[in-house]
Amino acid sequence: MVAIARVGGFLQQLVQELRYRLSELDRVRPRHVFLLAFIISTIHRVLRTMVGTDHIKILWILRDRILSRGVLVVSLGSLYKCHDYSCYAVVMPSFEKWMWSYLKIPPDGVFIDVGAHVGKYSIALGRRLRRGLVVAIEPMPSNIKTLVEAIKLNGLGNVVVVSKAAWSTNTTLNLYIPEAGSVGGSAKHTGSLKIEVEAETIDSIVSRLELSRVDLIKIDVEGAEIEVIKGSINTINKYNPKIIVEVWRDNEKIFRELMMRLGYICETISIPEEHVAYYHCSKKP
Repeated sequence: MVAIARVGGFLQQLVQELRYRLSELDRVRPRHVFLLAFIISTIHRVLRTMVGTDHIKILWILRDRILSRGVLVVSLGSLYKCHDYSCYAVVMPSFEKWMWSYLKIPPDGVFIDVGAHVGKYSIALGRRLRRGLVVAIEPMPSNIKTLVEAIKLNGLGNVVVVSKAAWSTNTTLNLYIPEAGSVGGSAKHTGSLKIEVEAETIDSIVSRLELSRVDLIKIDVEGAEIEVIKGSINTINKYNPKIIVEVWRDNEKIFRELMMRLGYICETISIPEEHVAYYHCSKKP
């Protein structure tokens, strides 16, 4: 009886969560592919909780293999063709929904999205800044593919993709990537899989693109934020952009000291995260 009750509870939870997820999106196509991937993902999560281990990776891999053919997702009016479950999860309106109140920029402004992933913010601001420009910086090949497809799907001519990692110098780096999914690629933290990627400083990118202004920089680079900021000193000093940064806890002290030296005031964005903090920074008046 206990087992039956647990199964019944699981199925009820699955249906409720599925309804909620689908209600968040404007459209998903083909829907049956997404439904199957979602069910597999939920079963994987529940089983992992029940057995206390992550050895059932076959479900994780199967989920992304199902989605590898591409699922068209319309979220908040933007179109994406997702090739893994992480893409779908990130473009959901509920993911980092607090971010939108900080993405304020003039219609003719310039937004630099460092760690653009599949383009959730690059695409949204590209649609909003019809007289402005978005520079989307992303080193992970699978994310670049989805990002470029999204730019085409949304008919945007004002989003420039830089297929590199942002860093403190122009060099090559080892990028450690997750075994499944597209979230979490890092040049700072090791893993079992890695690829070599080109890296360029923000200062070099801004100079190469001949930008005459930078209004907002968003940085989400899985622990490499200090290196990114060190490669942005000239841009920050020249244009005084607002900066939104995900900061890993072990980098917080160095980050605060660095931003203080640059003459910036940083406020913590109250997001309950154990390993990272989020900051919104602006030049002291």
